[in-house]
Amino acid sequence: MSDNTPLFAILLPVHRPPNMLRIAVESVLAQIESSFELLIVCDGAPRETVACANAFAARDKRVKVFDFDKGERHGEAHRHAALADTTARFVAHIGDDDIWFPDHLTELSALLDDVDFGNLLQAELLTDGTIEVHVGDLSEPQTRDHMLLDTWNFFGPSVAGYRMAAYRKLARGWSPAPEDLWSDLHMWRKFLERDDLTFGTRFSVQGIKFPAHGRETMGVGEREAENARAVQMFTAPKRRRDFQARAFQALFHARQTILNDQLNRVATALDGINASLAPLKPAQGLQTPTPGGCAHQSQLPPGSIANTIVKVQSSADSLTEGVDALRANAEAAWRELDTIKSSPLWTLSWPLRRLENFLKNR
Repeated sequence: MSDNTPLFAILLPVHRPPNMLRIAVESVLAQIESSFELLIVCDGAPRETVACANAFAARDKRVKVFDFDKGERHGEAHRHAALADTTARFVAHIGDDDIWFPDHLTELSALLDDVDFGNLLQAELLTDGTIEVHVGDLSEPQTRDHMLLDTWNFFGPSVAGYRMAAYRKLARGWSPAPEDLWSDLHMWRKFLERDDLTFGTRFSVQGIKFPAHGRETMGVGEREAENARAVQMFTAPKRRRDFQARAFQALFHARQTILNDQLNRVATALDGINASLAPLKPAQGLQTPTPGGCAHQSQLPPGSIANTIVKVQSSADSLTEGVDALRANAEAAWRELDTIKSSPLWTLSWPLRRLENFLKNR
């Protein structure tokens, strides 16, 4: 990219005091991929926040500040306005309370070279030190359908990215979300509902999300101190690698839980197959036809031959229906299993399955 054409436009919306903003911006300026413009979108933010943003802009020409009055909902329309004149190829986002590792843009760029819209893995650091990673893969149609049809999302803006060309294809970009829908999911659906775009997830952990849930009683000063400690801790590459390893361990365990649920559904389908076999048993009191059966007709009570023929025909019809049901259940079970095994996340969980089998066979 030329000096005048940044690779990334990075949206950083902010509406509160600048305590955590400073830390988030520093993590952006420390990116190994340095071809970017940082668009700090002040959504009715306090004057001290605007001043802090302007100080960064004075220090680094890649930083641009947009000072808006408070917008509707979370000021989503301001984000669209900030992107209006960008010439960047890609768009990334970061929350003012999150931090990136130095390789974030490098990894996101590798993803967006291949897809129009995607995400890196979102690793959330809970207040007790636990790491939580939500499972999903945008390359899988069932994941995209889940996001389109249900109120479900597995990543937020700080790990998302998209091509600016794809964004310009949308009928409407960032805009206020309905009251009952998250802003990010509202935006993601605009990409996901299109069949002319490509999607993917890159299994790379390149930052930390500090979820607001569980931190409701913390003041901005406390949260600033927490984020600052994290930055200091993860300055060392080894500490970052340790965090990434723990995040992948959390991902494996989360995925294993989901796989177990899916396999339980397969088992349920197989139980259905067994249940469908029950009606296929010969009707009680119905003699199984034998070669030369006609020689035994004289042993049947008068008038029973026609009844027997009807029963045999009925049994044959039931047998045909049962076989069809059996085949349908079997095909459904195998399709479910094929879906599980074709998932990239099945491959990711292979080390855990191998270890589990090893421990079982000791």
